[in-house]
Amino acid sequence: MGHSRQAYYQGRRREADRLANAQAVVELVREQRMRQPRIGTRKLHHLLQEPLQRQAIALGRDAMFDVLRNARLLADGGACVLARCASVPGMLQYWLGEGAWRRGISKALMTCLPRQGRSNSPR
Repeated sequence: MGHSRQAYYQGRRREADRLANAQAVVELVREQRMRQPRIGTRKLHHLLQEPLQRQAIALGRDAMFDVLRNARLLADGGACVLARCASVPGMLQYWLGEGAWRRGISKALMTCLPRQGRSNSPR
């Protein structure tokens, strides 16, 4: 209670419009991702400005993140990042990006591995 009939129907129409816009955005994103599978949301937002304007959809970057998050279309996290292993000289350790859990990798840090093409002597 506490809402007028007009407010109730306006809210329903806004929600229906929001869902229709989200479906249109998801469709455009899927088309782009067929050509460039790992393209990120910020670049997608930039590339889709013109098609969204043609469809009269005003969608900011943060709202696009929300739409893609709800549709489970956010790009996978970054790749492994190399760092020097403090415990063993001349060895590298791989810190996994925050998307590692999505790729089924349970540990956040892989073991120290010898450098390829270099000696294991300290610098």
